[in-house]
Formats: sequence, C-alpha cells, structure tokens
Amino acid sequence: MNPDRPNIKYIKTERPSSSNTQDHLDEILTPMAEQLIKEKHQYQLTIMYTDTYVISYAYAFFEKKMGDLQYVGDAVPENRLFAQYHQTYTEKMKQHIVKEICKENSKIRIIFATVALGMGLNAPNIRTVIHYKPPTSIEKYFQETGRAGRDGLPSTAVIYYNNTDIRRNRPGIERQMIQYCKNSSKCMILLMLECFGYSKSENIDNNLCCSICDKNLQTTVA
Repeated sequence: MNPDRPNIKYIKTERPSSSNTQDHLDEILTPMAEQLIKEKHQYQLTIMYTDTYVISYAYAFFEKKMGDLQYVGDAVPENRLFAQYHQTYTEKMKQHIVKEICKENSKIRIIFATVALGMGLNAPNIRTVIHYKPPTSIEKYFQETGRAGRDGLPSTAVIYYNNTDIRRNRPGIERQMIQYCKNSSKCMILLMLECFGYSKSENIDNNLCCSICDKNLQTTVA
C-alpha cells in the first residue's frame, strides 16, 4: 500500500546558525503564542518535535508570554493550553498529555516534545507537526509527520534545519536525511516516497503539495 499522505503539505526552510537559535525561536514562537491567546481551544492542535533545550526554552517563553491566559479555567497544570513532553517528565503528566490530545476537544493545543511522544499515540485531529531540527532518518521523519491529519483533513508538516543539524558527523544521521534537507528542486513528497520505493498519489495537486513545488508557499505554522 502506497504510504503517501496527500492531505499533508510539507514545508521546509533553512534556519539561522545555532548561535542565533533563541532569536529565531522568538520569531517563530511569538505569533504562535499570540494566536493561542486569541483562539484558545480553537487553535489547531500542533506538535513541535525538537530537543530538550528548545523544549525548555519554548515552554518558558510561552509561560512568560501568556501569563494567566495560558489556562482554560482554573490555573492548574491540567488546564494549560500547552505542554512539554520528554523522557524525564513525570509518568503521570505524560499519560495525561497523551490521553488529552486524543480527545476531540483537547484543552492542550500545542505540545513541545521529543521523539518520546509517539509510541501508541492515536490522535486523529493533529493539524500541524513541526520539526525544529530534523530527525536522523527519513523513516523517523515520515513516521513523525504522519501523525498529522490522520482524520484525512488538510494538515501541515514543517521542518526547520541548518548546516549543523545535517552535518555528516552528527551521530546517527543518514545520507537520505541530509539530501532531503539540502534538496532545492525535487518535490519533497516524491523524494521521500522514493526512499521507500513508491511514487506520489494521483489525487494530489502537484503544484501545491510542498514548498518546493509551490514557490509562493509561506512557512507559517500558527
């Protein structure tokens, strides 16, 4: 069975050098936080996959930016509109997050997570998956982006990378992932599918499927 997911639009953009990570994160996180304040539980359910440093920074940024507006109802952790998920987080809170985002009316709208979030996850209405720094393989990337739009509705997968993220001596990184990020001319979906021996589905607009094919596509994630 062809694993193509034609309802997911893939967006790729190069981020600044790692020394400018905080400034770049501020640019990305500010509109997300502002829109979350405005839309609250109507904000499209989003997972941002990254490392523990970025998770910590993003979580603290949202807490400061949103203040008391980070809660729906009483100011308790279970009512917060955003969450962090990583291996060292308490098992109780990890179970709460997974259970909550699997609901149709989840209070949590944004999750900053490591790859620890994924096993056994069955959340059909995730609308956006963001990778701030790519995983080490196409297989992992395909699996993680595939958590978006399981209900078949239009969804988005965004990846931010720089040369440090795809350096050849990065532990575990595979050549196909490096090529995927460096690619500037071939359809992102086709390039990914070819790694598994498949081609694109016929029921897809070949001009709008990714940021390579659609030159006017903006890297807006909010």
